[in-house]
Amino acid sequence: MTEAALPADVVTRVERDYDEAERAAAILALGGLSSATREHARVARCVLHVAAGDLQRLEQMIALAHTDFRDVIVAAEYDRDLRRLRDLSQPFVDP
Repeated sequence: MTEAALPADVVTRVERDYDEAERAAAILALGGLSSATREHARVARCVLHVAAGDLQRLEQMIALAHTDFRDVIVAAEYDRDLRRLRDLSQPFVDP
């Protein structure tokens, strides 16, 4: 998955969360998610949410997604009691 294949909201979030020097690396790393799951847009949003602008954390979450993408979804969308807090299958809505 290339930047063009990433949903527009994901690219916008990368631009918001990462400085110019890190954006290309973040986009490239997120592009590798298409091989991890059919739900690559949702998983990309989950990775971005958990990473919160930290490139190293983004890379860790992508590695986890390649092992079991469901762990990334749980980390981003659910609390400790497994109550769903957000639905990242839907595009980001930034203010």
